[in-house]
Amino acid sequence: MRVAGVDCSTKKIAIFYIEDDNSAQTSEVISKNTESSARIDEMFKLMIEEFKLKKPTIVYCENSPYLQNIKVTLAIHSVVDSVRFASVLNDIPFQTVEVTSWKKDQIGNGRADKAQIMSWAKAKYGDIITNQDLSDAAAIAGWGWKRMKDE
Repeated sequence: MRVAGVDCSTKKIAIFYIEDDNSAQTSEVISKNTESSARIDEMFKLMIEEFKLKKPTIVYCENSPYLQNIKVTLAIHSVVDSVRFASVLNDIPFQTVEVTSWKKDQIGNGRADKAQIMSWAKAKYGDIITNQDLSDAAAIAGWGWKRMKDE
């Protein structure tokens, strides 16, 4: 079983894979395109290849947050949908998770801040956690891993 946890932004998709209780790896899909729509399109194509290569059993992705800036909210929602469609095209089950759910389950606090999440992820996975997005993706993957083991 290979669970993928995914954290999306408008410029990068962070992916954390858990294969068993002791094996984990990270990946990042990044677009440097200056135009938002072109970045999302590029990341979508890269995600199709990522999932084709890495073959996760299931993908768990943080649901799109509602932000004050509607343009950014819609852009992140489009990135999440890109991950969904890349999963579908590779016949991989896909599920979103609310930020407060994975934070409460993994960190113990549904309102955990970035420092708490980073501290948790570094303590659990060590040096493969190189940035905040990967720490979020690791917690999301852990949340999904628990659900898959319980089924």
